[in-house]
Amino acid sequence: MQKIQKTLSGVVVLSELSHIFCCGLPILFSLSGLLAGIGLIAVMPGWLDSVHAVFHAYEIPMIIASGAVLLFGWGLHTLARRIDCRNTGCSHP
Repeated sequence: MQKIQKTLSGVVVLSELSHIFCCGLPILFSLSGLLAGIGLIAVMPGWLDSVHAVFHAYEIPMIIASGAVLLFGWGLHTLARRIDCRNTGCSHP
């Protein structure tokens, strides 16, 4: 049972890494736009614009996939808590 719980915990951590693509990159682009708007960045690097265009094409599927992974992660978390309590008889607050 300990092996299953470690595996489920690893899957939950990996599922949360998609958060970088869902929220981290849009924050980077938003900050770049904000800094350009207030005059702190004169020119946005060309590579950043091409990366933005690629990610913009996949925006909706990434949001849907991120939501599905988040639900899957919470489901695994709930399952891991049930497995823990079933074996040891403990109670979580």
